[in-house]
Amino acid sequence: MKPNRKLARQRLKDSTRGEYEKLIYSAKLTPRQEQIINLHILRDCSICKIALSLSCCESVIKNEIARAYDKIAFL
Repeated sequence: MKPNRKLARQRLKDSTRGEYEKLIYSAKLTPRQEQIINLHILRDCSICKIALSLSCCESVIKNEIARAYDKIAFL
């Protein structure tokens, strides 16, 4: 994982609920990206489980997570 994405993920995990929501809002994530990040970070779902629940392949989920982390990293 790229260092900036790793930092973005850690920022989300370490933030309070209010800070988390502010980061998500400020990053202007798409509704799908927001849903995936919420499942991954807040509910601690695996990529495989998210892919199954959204009826898509794991690579799509990985790409959406990467795009979301990139948006959050540049705030």
